[in-house]
Amino acid sequence: MIEENIRHLEESARRGDVDAQFNLGVCYRDGRGVEQDQRKAEQWFVEAAAQGHAGAQFGLGVCFELGREVPDYSEAAQWYAKAAQQGYAPAQNRFGLFCEEGKGVTKDLEAAENWYTEAARQGNKLAVQALERLGKCPCERVKARSANPDFKIRK
Repeated sequence: MIEENIRHLEESARRGDVDAQFNLGVCYRDGRGVEQDQRKAEQWFVEAAAQGHAGAQFGLGVCFELGREVPDYSEAAQWYAKAAQQGYAPAQNRFGLFCEEGKGVTKDLEAAENWYTEAARQGNKLAVQALERLGKCPCERVKARSANPDFKIRK
């Protein structure tokens, strides 16, 4: 059954189905129903990311940050930023961390707070914890962001 599902997923992915490409990337990254293969995972994430799939863009960020012997933080930051700009909360949180720590980007605590706030607005618990760690009350930041339509995220 699993082999048949993977075969159908691969067929759909080859036809350009962006969700199938993303899901196949996840399967190869995590070894779900196939032998774990980071290279194939990246290939499928690239295909889906090229079509604007935020989850795949985030997945590529993870690959460049954690899935290699030598991390490429600059490349990871670029992929996280693309997904974050589309409103993908896990990427907003991760890109916030990169801004906070200066990983692959210039250290910028204001940008980090803004990205954490955006992720927290969507219920991302890690972003809430990050705001607390920075000494910011997540509730006030989230409420202020929601109440101010002119608030702009620094990209």
